[in-house]
Amino acid sequence: MKVRMRTAYAGPNGNHAIGALVDFDKKEARALIAGGYAEPAEEEENRRARAEKAAAQEAEAKEKAAKGKAKEKAAKGKAKETATPGGAPETAVDKAKT
Repeated sequence: MKVRMRTAYAGPNGNHAIGALVDFDKKEARALIAGGYAEPAEEEENRRARAEKAAAQEAEAKEKAAKGKAKEKAAKGKAKETATPGGAPETAVDKAKT
C-alpha cells in the first residue's frame, strides 16, 4: 500500500524523508497511518486526478467562450459591412437611392 510520509522514517524497510511516496505492506502502512506518521497516497492521487479534471473542464469552457466571442465578432463584422459610411445602418430608402 502506498503512503506519503508525514515524518522521517528509518526502519527495516529503509530510510524515507518527509513527503516521500513509499510502498509498504498493508499491515505496516496502516500502522504508520494510524500513528500519524503517514497518510494514504490514494487520497493524494485522487485529489490530483480531480484537480486535473477540473483544469481540463475549465480549459474547455474557456475554449468554448473564445469560440463564442469569435462568432460574435464575425456577426458584428457582417453588420458593419451593411452599415453606411457614416456608421448608421442602411435603410430601404438609402438602398433605393443607390
